[in-house]
Amino acid sequence: MGDMYLEVEAARRFCEQVFTAAGIAERDARTVTENLIAADLRGLASHGISRVRVYVDRLQSGQVNKKPEIRILKDLPGLIHLDGDNGLGAVVGLEAMEMCIARAELNGSCVCSVRRANHFGIASFYTMRAVAKGMVGIAASNNPPNMAPWGGITPMIGTNPFSIAVPAKRHKPLVLDMSSSIVARGRINVAEIEKRPIPEGWAIDREGNPTTNATAALQGSVLPFGQHKGYGIALMVDMLAGILSGAAFSNKVGQLWGNKETVQDIGLYFSVVNPAVTLGVDAFAERVDILIDDLKSSTPTPGTKEVLVPGEIEFANEEKNRTRGLLVGPGVLKDLESLRSDYGIALNPSDHLIR
Repeated sequence: MGDMYLEVEAARRFCEQVFTAAGIAERDARTVTENLIAADLRGLASHGISRVRVYVDRLQSGQVNKKPEIRILKDLPGLIHLDGDNGLGAVVGLEAMEMCIARAELNGSCVCSVRRANHFGIASFYTMRAVAKGMVGIAASNNPPNMAPWGGITPMIGTNPFSIAVPAKRHKPLVLDMSSSIVARGRINVAEIEKRPIPEGWAIDREGNPTTNATAALQGSVLPFGQHKGYGIALMVDMLAGILSGAAFSNKVGQLWGNKETVQDIGLYFSVVNPAVTLGVDAFAERVDILIDDLKSSTPTPGTKEVLVPGEIEFANEEKNRTRGLLVGPGVLKDLESLRSDYGIALNPSDHLIR
């Protein structure tokens, strides 16, 4: 059995039902489901519904708080410091970003620093909230130590993702969303679930040798993009997200996968800038349009159809996948069927496949 496609609304209903059955509030179930579905729609299956099982397992083992009480530790006009009370990353992260947006509407900009969170999904889930309000959004998170420092083989730092999203007027927004590694580690997790090899150059094994075996890669280290450059960016994201917030950092961050003993204590960083206080929203967006036009006027290299800008592929994926459905492999489908059995969910994902 190869890859299949799952109806979007069926996937949404199923995930919400699983999360509520696992004991979280309906509003929180909608938030985390929206986060996962957004990833799959944009073609980022490594951060989509393939993660429902690990999220639910950690909720049930008590390593994630089902009903967090998010606390404000410091509240200044341009900076908010939050304690996420070990809640689901999407739940804590969305509340933090919405607070940041509201403050930027009043004061022009705001930074929100968060400690005691969990894996927060795709970073663009948050930055595009700012874009929807005509503002520039930045989101970053540290991650468990799954990447070695450049020149080493011992995993000491996360693949620490970040996103910057910028509104345009005629064009779709510019949306950069990337990890600091050559590939998101979640893609290696999915390869292991589906029992597939990974391309050479993604990771090294625990002895520091290149590997195409997903399991060996997960036991070793994913590689940073751009060699020392990706390592440097991952380090600085850890500074902003982990050290600044008071969260865990470096090799002190708890693992997500295969860990039912320790919390993650992930740190999050959000920043919103309101162009209304400088050029004005329309003037700013028009200048972004000019930049996009300039970039796309560049003559393509031989064999390249056109010059693309950050986010363009993902917007095209989203449009296509809303009709085609969400890509699922047999391993992920097996996980969903297992969750259906565990929680007595009536909706059967296999009945909503688009082959």
